[in-house]
Amino acid sequence: MTRAETLANKYVIKEKIGQGHLGEVFQATSIDSDLEFAIKFLTSTYANQDRAIQRFKREAKAASELEHPNIVKVYEFGDTEDGSCYIVMELIKGVTLRRMIRRNGPLEARDCVDIFLQVTDALAHAHGRGLVHRDLKPSNIIVQNKGRENQNVKLVDFGLARHIDSTKAAEEKVTLEGYVVGTPAYMSPEQCLGKSIDPRSDIYSLGCVMFRALTGIAPVAGTTARETMENQIHRTSIPLDRIPRHIMVPEDLKKIMMIALMKEPEGRYQKIEEMRSALQNATID
Repeated sequence: MTRAETLANKYVIKEKIGQGHLGEVFQATSIDSDLEFAIKFLTSTYANQDRAIQRFKREAKAASELEHPNIVKVYEFGDTEDGSCYIVMELIKGVTLRRMIRRNGPLEARDCVDIFLQVTDALAHAHGRGLVHRDLKPSNIIVQNKGRENQNVKLVDFGLARHIDSTKAAEEKVTLEGYVVGTPAYMSPEQCLGKSIDPRSDIYSLGCVMFRALTGIAPVAGTTARETMENQIHRTSIPLDRIPRHIMVPEDLKKIMMIALMKEPEGRYQKIEEMRSALQNATID
């Protein structure tokens, strides 16, 4: 797919650098300043699908309300002359947590803590502004300058973000009947059931991501999306026994995951700041 050479008389569109479910991402340069940006366009496949358009615009609006060093920054969003939606974001040069795990296997405990402390910071900011992410997974966590002193983590893709406030959530509700909202391997039981969710759902999802990062496997799995969701709802045991014997996970990190992965929200950390504090104080040597 190719784009016009310029967008809104502000940006010169360059090469394609990414592809997601709803959008294609291109590198771009500001005409006035030569600063670099990433611009996501809704793919033509979804151009006439209201649900996809609403999700795409929700991502733009939700992320634009947030200002944090660990959250992708959105500068502007709108529609092109031909009606295609776009989002102008900061250009993030890094590697996703998903790719890190696939390339190098499970993370060392120290690396994991460093990354997830920054993710919990990002979530604390989002939750504090009334937003639940709802789609935490390894591919939505990007690590910049991996292994260096200035390593930085970015949380991306707020396409499923929802306001905690029920009135605001209802105002921007997208019809999702019969549609899986989220990624089953990382969804909380209440999210799988289609219930109202709050920040504790993100905490469960982050526990799933952390388990994947430390072990290389998903804590709850199934042969199909439906089976995975059923297991998220009904499997009661904490899956620490699924950790391969050759992988050493510190006891403090096991405890953190065990609490985050409790099936009932009341059994988990009640605020993301509590999980962050536990990570910060964990003994990992």
